[in-house]
Amino acid sequence: QYDASGGKKPSTTLFGDTSTDVYVSGNYAFVTVQGANSFGGNGGLWIVDVNNPEYIQDFISEATNFADTQTVATGVHVSGSFAYVTSFGGSFHVFDASNPAAPNRIKLDKSPDNALGVYVSGNYAYVADRYKGLYVYAANTHAITATAEDNGRISPSGVVQVANGGEQKFTIRPDRDYSIRDVRVDGRSVGAVEEYIFRNVYED
Repeated sequence: QYDASGGKKPSTTLFGDTSTDVYVSGNYAFVTVQGANSFGGNGGLWIVDVNNPEYIQDFISEATNFADTQTVATGVHVSGSFAYVTSFGGSFHVFDASNPAAPNRIKLDKSPDNALGVYVSGNYAYVADRYKGLYVYAANTHAITATAEDNGRISPSGVVQVANGGEQKFTIRPDRDYSIRDVRVDGRSVGAVEEYIFRNVYED
């Protein structure tokens, strides 16, 4: 519980060792952290419900509302439903945070040497690096529409947003007593495959 007038700080069990940055969007605070976690990494992104700033849950299981960055997470910026995160070891991450309970990384770039912070403006993400200065990434996303005929399913399905330059895997499963006849991508057959990965997505 918080005293919004007196600035009571949260229990350290919420974030681990050290919080490094915060960005608030809507009813959620996006907090980058360093410190070991149960996934074996050393940092990550927490997404915390701050709808009622005077009462915020002190402890959240790492099974939900958490995205592992493996190394110390250093900066975060949120644009739309995407969280852009930097971490030590030269990493720039893009997470789909449309479901705050299960943020999903859709892009990882290890070009920066020591990324310290990120700011998103328009269609670009600007990443500050301790040794190399500034990296600029396209921050726009692209839509892939995935559908299945009767007697089968594809996951994820519907309109799926993918970060510019990112990748997305689709899994195809037939119903019982049926088999996959064909999978088509942009009207072209790729065979009766059980999964398909779009890589380096730069257009819808």
